Amino acid sequence: DSSEFIENVKIDLFPDAVYVFTPKGELKIIPQGATALDFAFEIHTAVGYHCIGAKVSHRLVPLSHRLSNGDQVEIITSEVAKPEKEWLSFAHTSKAKAAINNALKAETKDRIQKGKEMLEKKLSELGLIPNSDIIRKLLESYELINKDELYSKIGIGIINLDELRKVLKKSPENNIIKYWKLRIGGGTKKEPAPKETKVDQSKI
Repeated sequence: DSSEFIENVKIDLFPDAVYVFTPKGELKIIPQGATALDFAFEIHTAVGYHCIGAKVSHRLVPLSHRLSNGDQVEIITSEVAKPEKEWLSFAHTSKAKAAINNALKAETKDRIQKGKEMLEKKLSELGLIPNSDIIRKLLESYELINKDELYSKIGIGIINLDELRKVLKKSPENNIIKYWKLRIGGGTKKEPAPKETKVDQSKI
């Protein structure tokens, strides 16, 4: 049977590995400690990206489930599923970790680009052109570290651009903000007329 076959193979080949099977009976050799998630990426990167769970010997298990010798593993996938950061906490193989990191970096890059385009469009509606002064003001207002973090939070909707007008009109004592207020439609204070200096004619 499968368990006896595995024990014989382990002795001859990789005694520290775990031997599991696909539903079609194909043998897969994975490291000890590997999970159902690792197995999904071992099958194919696309399978790993879209996995949501697994059946181990016909029993439903989470992706974090550690596999044992002789397990028959079937990966359950969904087209809408995508890698999550928490997967890195139970991914065991370097192949799975690398694939997850690559997917997360690509998603972050797309989110940053989306947020940048959204901000540029909103500023354009307000008659403004993005520049370093505007970015600095927004970073200060939202207490962010850099513009990528700003774009990212805009891209996922944490920062609501409907409030952009209000944010840019803050701190009127700042000359840059005064400029924004003028461009956005706010008023500007008139400079007071210079006072006349009276001269004592007796001292001339």
